[in-house]
Amino acid sequence: MNLELVTKGDLRVLEGKLSQILQRIGDSSSKAQRKWLKSSDVKTILQCSDATLKHYRNKGKLPFSRVGRTYYYNSSDVEAMLAKQIKQH
Repeated sequence: MNLELVTKGDLRVLEGKLSQILQRIGDSSSKAQRKWLKSSDVKTILQCSDATLKHYRNKGKLPFSRVGRTYYYNSSDVEAMLAKQIKQH
């Protein structure tokens, strides 16, 4: 039988991570009510850089539309990517 002890410190770390996740979801939910989001909104929601967002576009990981020089992302696609990121952590 393999036993693992969970300490109060472990629980505090978990609480901190859960708080961060809930904050990210809360921050994104107000912006995600809009159908289309600009790059600046998506970077805030996903907490990523310009380069990472460009990587997502180039690799087809995050669908987008471009009008002039502005990129737009469907809020449901952004929410799906956020959920995937949270699941990986």
